[in-house]
Amino acid sequence: MASLADIQGVPFILIQKRQEGIVPDLSFLDEAELLRHHRYLDNRKKQEFLAGRSFLKQELGEVLGKAAASISLSISENGKPYYKEEGEKQVHFNLSHGGGYFVLGLSHNPIGVDLEKKREVSFEVMQPILGDIEAAQLAEIPAGQRSAQILNLFTAKEAFIKATDKKYGLDEIGFSYSNGSWKLISPECKVQFEYVEHNELVIAVSVDLE
Repeated sequence: MASLADIQGVPFILIQKRQEGIVPDLSFLDEAELLRHHRYLDNRKKQEFLAGRSFLKQELGEVLGKAAASISLSISENGKPYYKEEGEKQVHFNLSHGGGYFVLGLSHNPIGVDLEKKREVSFEVMQPILGDIEAAQLAEIPAGQRSAQILNLFTAKEAFIKATDKKYGLDEIGFSYSNGSWKLISPECKVQFEYVEHNELVIAVSVDLE
């Protein structure tokens, strides 16, 4: 399922697919990706990697008008895959997976996507990644709503880290809870968020507006 949306006028495409609906194709992998694929000892991770790369290159190929097997990705210093051809406007993307789903975000601006399966999450488990303000505000949220807001906060942080290519550490990222939603308060930058409705998942999208 694909949807077109925007964050403060910056458009993005979000494509969701169950892993079972992805046709894995080894021919889509370049030499470095094949080596990485073969190095996985865990068969589940090996299958997820191949499914993710196949899905990503199929969709990028559709957007770019190229054969999926011809697309070779580069990796940033911080490990984020990207695609840039000389003379072409860069298409930014980010892929997240979990709970049997893959979600791909595409935009002309840097984008980050994170998903988590909807579930009960304890405050104590997540406390090590929380700032003082976040922890205090979560403690004030009614117990029946707290788990959902923990997942909302966690996916927003992860999407932000991905959109900014790990430029900031977790201790530098702070949110504040107001009127039922989380707002970024640090660092000061033009990154905005959107949550995407889903029956089984919490999906956060982050786009750098600069």
